Amino acid sequence: MGNSKKQIGGKTFQINHATELEAQAVWLLSHLEKMQLEGARLCNGMTIKLGWSILKLQEDQNGICIVLEPDFSGNPFVGIRPDVSVTLQVQASQIGFINRLGLNPEEVSFQDKIIFAKDCMNTNKIYMERLPPQPQSGDSGWFIGFMDGDNSQDNLQTGYVYQLLNSRPILLQFLLLPAGYMVVLDGSKVEAILDPKSEPVALLS
Repeated sequence: MGNSKKQIGGKTFQINHATELEAQAVWLLSHLEKMQLEGARLCNGMTIKLGWSILKLQEDQNGICIVLEPDFSGNPFVGIRPDVSVTLQVQASQIGFINRLGLNPEEVSFQDKIIFAKDCMNTNKIYMERLPPQPQSGDSGWFIGFMDGDNSQDNLQTGYVYQLLNSRPILLQFLLLPAGYMVVLDGSKVEAILDPKSEPVALLS
């Protein structure tokens, strides 16, 4: 575990993170500095939306402002932790993937809902398709189902985006795809990415 620090507006900001995420942590500190220069008042208790996550600033007993993320290992709706590794890792994978397709991302939040066929997460061959999201009702627009199985209405259930961290984390990287796109997978292998016209899409190098 490592940490990165930066003086912003006369105050020390600290990000705790996995060692391999140092570059992403440095970027985040620069992002906070840019926010401050653009007029944002970075203060104790402030929440900041960052991609799929929501971060919180909290001063410790020494006056250092620690950046926290939702507690994805527990209940992220109420719990927080002084480590932003999950936020940074997932965001990096999402941005990296959408950039390789040359597409504009369509937002998603860890607290958005997804619909999936029961038990499909335990099956190798699945697909995920995005319908138009409904942000006002917390609907990501994502459906995940069997390539060969029961996707009927009676076999569907609702979950939250963050739950993919435990059930099928590889799927998180695809969630910025716009409405109309589909990903077909066999285990961890991407077999196809299809655009709204059902045409295959190639990843850019």
